[in-house]
Amino acid sequence: MRERLQKAKNQRLIFVATPGGGIQAAAWTAEVLQQLSERPEIGPDFRNSVALISSVSGGSLGSMIYAASYTGQVPEKQIIANSRESAIDEVGWGWTFADFWRAATPWFGNRTVDRGWALEEKWAAVNNLSNDGRNTLLSDWAAQGANMPALIFNSMLVEPGTHVIFSNTAFPQPQTTRGIVNFYNLYPEHGRNYDIPINTVVRLSASFPYVAPASRPDLDSMYAGDYHFVDGGYYDNYGIDSLIGWLDEALDDKAGSVNVKDVLILTIRHFNAGNPPTKPVRGWGFQLYAPLSGLLAMWNSAPARRDANEFALFADRISKNPERKVWIVSIGYEGAGACAQAPLSWKLSESQKTCIDDSWKAFVKQDALEKDVTKRHLACLDTYLRGGDDPACQHPSRRLQ
Repeated sequence: MRERLQKAKNQRLIFVATPGGGIQAAAWTAEVLQQLSERPEIGPDFRNSVALISSVSGGSLGSMIYAASYTGQVPEKQIIANSRESAIDEVGWGWTFADFWRAATPWFGNRTVDRGWALEEKWAAVNNLSNDGRNTLLSDWAAQGANMPALIFNSMLVEPGTHVIFSNTAFPQPQTTRGIVNFYNLYPEHGRNYDIPINTVVRLSASFPYVAPASRPDLDSMYAGDYHFVDGGYYDNYGIDSLIGWLDEALDDKAGSVNVKDVLILTIRHFNAGNPPTKPVRGWGFQLYAPLSGLLAMWNSAPARRDANEFALFADRISKNPERKVWIVSIGYEGAGACAQAPLSWKLSESQKTCIDDSWKAFVKQDALEKDVTKRHLACLDTYLRGGDDPACQHPSRRLQ
């Protein structure tokens, strides 16, 4: 982080958390990050100040594409377009061809070719992640150092319920008690560190139920048992848990960390908040699916409350340093009318792509007209990067959304 701090104007860094939600999450993540990079009020300062992106599921695809622009693999002008590239055909092919015939005749065919493999191949081709038969590896991006932001792609192991991250940084440190495991430290019994392609990392973070399969490694043999990776949204669909853990280590004054006075947390939200749920009268049949309904209702709401509480405790603690301030900015999707219902698949129609463009314009307009300064976000970001100060933009005046 010390080297990244030197690149940032006014020595102010930005830490991004972007959650899951299929291609909508990927497209909105790329839209927000690239639009902020091109914002005339701050010029290139945003791009140089992004120090960390913690992403989940579809958000991981969007952050991967944005990160690839730092290495030149994806031109900046292509970031938004690449994030909107459909992959539904690849999923459909996997279901109806590779996976179907494997189920029908499991003794034949290549067992490593399935709908997950098809997604990886599509993303690698679109984003120039494979050259001369060699995929870009996570270690390749780790070698970039301060030339690109730190990245955390969140996933989960099914059997132990463990939070696993793929990162181009050495997080977490061995003594951490947060319960996060880095992929590079996952297989100590094999006596070596394994590497992994970036497109595979994203697929393991974005293994949305039934769309992409739960996957296990074949270190010894594909017939040997092992834990399965699934979508990071199972554990925390917002990327906040690992972001706090990373920052906690980076800002640990006792460990002789970098002296950062101000930090800005940028959260990206991909869907409308929606109306409060109704209070219907339920019959006896509701008992048949009430457990599943409750589980699904909890999936997003419980982690969101937990993240907000954990972040408040974290911000309270690090803000005890009178020279350190925590800024909070949130940018949410504001689709109205036909744009209110965003897709969860890996395909955007032309009208849905227009909805993303219109939502960004609506957010910019609404933010500029907001009279309550504690609810303005772009102005806070501009002030922050210019080296200014505004208590209305900082914790505890505003909370994580």
